[in-house]
Amino acid sequence: MVNNEGASASITQEQLRQQQLQAIKIIKSKARYFFQHEFSVWHFLDTSSNKEWVLVKNGSFLEVFDWVPIEFRVGPWHPLVCVYFMVITYSLGLATIYYYFCTENTTTTSSSSSSSSSSSSSLFYFAVYSTQWYYNLLGLLWTMYVSIDVLQNGAGIAAWSTFTVQSWTLIVCRHACAVLAPLYPCLATLGEFLRFPMLAQATLTFVAWNFLLGPIIFSRMDTPTKRRAFLDRFTSFRLTQLHVCNILLAAAQGLHGSPKRTLHERDMCTACWFVLGYAFWYLFVLDRLGIHLYLIYSPRTLVAVVSWTMTALAVGGCYIFWRYMIQQYGTNNIITSTFTTENA
Repeated sequence: MVNNEGASASITQEQLRQQQLQAIKIIKSKARYFFQHEFSVWHFLDTSSNKEWVLVKNGSFLEVFDWVPIEFRVGPWHPLVCVYFMVITYSLGLATIYYYFCTENTTTTSSSSSSSSSSSSSLFYFAVYSTQWYYNLLGLLWTMYVSIDVLQNGAGIAAWSTFTVQSWTLIVCRHACAVLAPLYPCLATLGEFLRFPMLAQATLTFVAWNFLLGPIIFSRMDTPTKRRAFLDRFTSFRLTQLHVCNILLAAAQGLHGSPKRTLHERDMCTACWFVLGYAFWYLFVLDRLGIHLYLIYSPRTLVAVVSWTMTALAVGGCYIFWRYMIQQYGTNNIITSTFTTENA
C-alpha cells in the first residue's frame, strides 16, 4: 500500500512537471506569434492621446498575468507616483554630477606601491594563475553555463527583461573582468565600475524574491495544484541559481575575487542608476505590454511609492553593509597585475 501510494505520488509529480513544461512551450509559441504578427514598434512608440497606454487586453500579456489584481494592470498612473519618479531622477542626477565631477576620486586600493605616483590611483588585480584568478575563471564558466541554460531551456532571450537575470549578468561580467584584467588592464576600470552594482542587485534579488515577491505570488495561487507547481518551479535548479546562489557568487567575487578597496559615493550613484534604469524599462516597456513581473512596483497605486522608497533604502543599506564587509573581509593582493588609472 505504501509503495502504491509512493508510486502514485511520483506519477502525479511527473505529470505536474510535464504540464509545466507544456505550458511554457505554449506561452513561448504564443509570445513568438505575438511579436512576429501582432506587435508593431510604431504602435509601441505612438503615445498620442487617442492611443491606449497598455497595448494588450486587460493589461495581461497572453493572459499570463490575470492573477495580478486588475487595479495594478490597467488604468491611469497615480499622480503622486509620477511626481515621485521625477523627483527621484532629478535628485540622483544632481548627486551624480556632484560626486563624479565636483569631488576628488577617493578610491583606495588593495595595496600600495612605493614606485607609484602619489597623485595616481592604482588597482592591483590578481595575477594570472593565482588562486583568486582560478576562482574567477571557474566562477565565469559556471555563471555562463547557467546563462546558457536559461537561454536554451528557460525563458530564452525574454529572461533578460527581468531584474533577476540582468543582475545575474552583472555577476558574469564581474567574473569576466577579473579574469581578463591582468591581460587587458582597461577591464579593471569596468570591473570596479560594476563591483557595487553587482553586489547591490544580487542582494536585492535574493531578499526581494525569497522574502517578498515569492511569498506574495504563492499567496495568489488559489489551488493546491498551483501552489505545488509554484513550489516546484521556485526550487528548481535554474531558479535556485538565480535567486539563492546569486548572492553567494556575488559575495565571493566582491570580497575575494577582486582586490580590496573602499566603496565610495560614486559606487552608490552608479548602483542607483542601474536600479533606476531597470525601473524605467519596467514602467515604459514591460508595463505597456502587460508583463507584470513585480506587481508591487505598478505605478497605478501608492504601493509603488512605498516599494520604490524601500528599494532606495535597501540600496543604501547594501552600500553600508558591503562597504563594511569589503573593509573587514576583503582580500588584499600580494602578487599582482597593476593597472594605473592614469593610463585609463
